[in-house]
Amino acid sequence: MHFLNWILEQDEEPGGIGLFSNIIYQDINNGCGARFTTPAEWKAHFEVKHKRTASVLTGLLNEAFIVYSKSFNDKK
Repeated sequence: MHFLNWILEQDEEPGGIGLFSNIIYQDINNGCGARFTTPAEWKAHFEVKHKRTASVLTGLLNEAFIVYSKSFNDKK
């Protein structure tokens, strides 16, 4: 499963994961963000389009990617 698909399904999760899911959803729907599938694409997007909040968004991205990675490692 692509990271984008996974994160969009996390919208009801508590804490930073749910918050980040909602931010990604809003960014796509308001036409700012494309449907980037990798964390690297999202990070680059934040650095270009959201310079003032890029560090916060990247922190949420990192947290989400760790949980995403662990969810697949736990299934092995």
